[in-house]
Amino acid sequence: MQAALADHAAGRLAAARSGYQTILSTHPHHARALHSLGVLEKTLGNPVVAVDLISRAIALQPAAEIYNNLGDALLMLERTDDAVAALERSIQLSPRYFKAFNNLGLARLRQGRIGDAAAALTQAIALKPDYSRAMANLAGVFTQSLRHDEALACYRRALQIDPNYSTAHSSMLMLLNYMDLDAQEIFHAHQKWAHKHAEPVSAAAAKPTAVRGGAGADRPLRIGYVSGDFSAHAVADFFLPVLKFRDRDRVHATCYSTLARVDAMTLQIQQAADAWRDISSLSDDDAAAIVRRDEIDVLVELAGHTAKNRLLLFARKPAPVQVTWLGYPNTTGMSAINYRITDALADPPGATESLHTENLVRLRSTWCYPPPASAGEVVPPPASMRADGMVTFGSFNNPAKLTPRWLKLWSQILDAVPNGRLVIKSNATGDADVQSRIRSHLADPDRVQFLGREQDYRRHFERYGEVDLMLDPFPYHGTTMTCEALWMGVPVVTMAGRTHVSRVGVSLLSSVGLTELIAQTPEEYVAIAKGLARDVPRLVELRRTMRQRMLTSPLLDGAGFVRELESAYRKMLEAKLK
Repeated sequence: MQAALADHAAGRLAAARSGYQTILSTHPHHARALHSLGVLEKTLGNPVVAVDLISRAIALQPAAEIYNNLGDALLMLERTDDAVAALERSIQLSPRYFKAFNNLGLARLRQGRIGDAAAALTQAIALKPDYSRAMANLAGVFTQSLRHDEALACYRRALQIDPNYSTAHSSMLMLLNYMDLDAQEIFHAHQKWAHKHAEPVSAAAAKPTAVRGGAGADRPLRIGYVSGDFSAHAVADFFLPVLKFRDRDRVHATCYSTLARVDAMTLQIQQAADAWRDISSLSDDDAAAIVRRDEIDVLVELAGHTAKNRLLLFARKPAPVQVTWLGYPNTTGMSAINYRITDALADPPGATESLHTENLVRLRSTWCYPPPASAGEVVPPPASMRADGMVTFGSFNNPAKLTPRWLKLWSQILDAVPNGRLVIKSNATGDADVQSRIRSHLADPDRVQFLGREQDYRRHFERYGEVDLMLDPFPYHGTTMTCEALWMGVPVVTMAGRTHVSRVGVSLLSSVGLTELIAQTPEEYVAIAKGLARDVPRLVELRRTMRQRMLTSPLLDGAGFVRELESAYRKMLEAKLK
């Protein structure tokens, strides 16, 4: 057993697995071997196997550590309620077990119980003040509950404890996008991340892989896509058309998944791709070696500084051309990534180049939106609007995008529309603590209704039928929620900013011919919302015709988008050869 444990600790996972299996072949009820092998399988991205092994270990030895690891494996399977039960049992057995409190905080966050998540993580930190992971997780909870300044302080504390904690540093950059800060300040923060974590890796790496066989139109391009969101996630929704509409004779697509979990969307992507690589349990060095063996021409990362990113894989320069697109509304800050895909409305020429380390490649649109099958038909306008003039404003965006400044602006809109109300919906806004914080920034909180997590996705789309006009947040615009609202016939009012994150709505609304809903100032934002709320015939007409607008817009031209994207890839490769 000691030899297997030593192999496990040293990262020799194949040898450790073999050692544990040898023990269990002769001693099938060896609790420590069952538990250790379960932890190893969890690390390797096999949570179903892990849950079985760890559960068998618990039956023999019900210890706090084993229940904690069971909870962690259950979280990987999205069995959140079962995970909570296992983690609470761990804490019952060992009330000072800080790791269980950390995982319980993550599980409560998944449930949308923000206050309980914060309490669990705070307790983990009280038990272990230098627990950098819990500190970063608490920052994530604060981000969801409009406590941005406190979140930033937590991230900074986590990085003081562990300056090499690159994922926490990335999460801090993501937070900065939600905050109304100077664009140059945010750009320099991205450069600082790259200087600390990426550039030393790039400097030590081999020279970028050379282009193989030229870039002529007579050979297929080998494109690689790296993401932790090849699952039921908005990124996957926007990405899947890239595989489905690609020119299979000219483009070979390989997907590199950094997420072990497999769901129905994962299976769709696996089937649509030419090759699938699970790199979730691999080191960046090993993953880079696989990319090189696959002879990828253009490697595209779809996460930026969001969760499960593998930016340090890109720092190793495994492909001759490296690109960032889709999953993050800002620069990576890295010299190893050559291009960022955007459009001329989200990043106007001459306006944002200085805020990127990548070269900007502008397509007709940054996004290709596939209408979800679960959306159903457009729901007619609410009867209340026709009967008594009641107008319902809405926001279904991540509450991290809500800022005190913008909530006060929404209060001005409600003041200007006495018969108006506001519906705020997200996974987190079913939580009483989050509701209280939002209400504290609204002049008339009684006119706000909160909706939480929907178990049925079809019901989520039906909720758009209860809203007449969506209000885009600022500075971080909606993307998926804006597309969903438009598809369900609900117009969106936005305000144009100076950077990509605050110009997404400009691009999306322009694509469907609704530029009159794009404000240039807060005062104009209020005026547009107020004017449209009073124009009931216009709201009814927009709901009736919005789907046709979408169907004839660049947003739904999947084939055209992918042709343009693939042409851009080939031009990038040709430029590399010059």
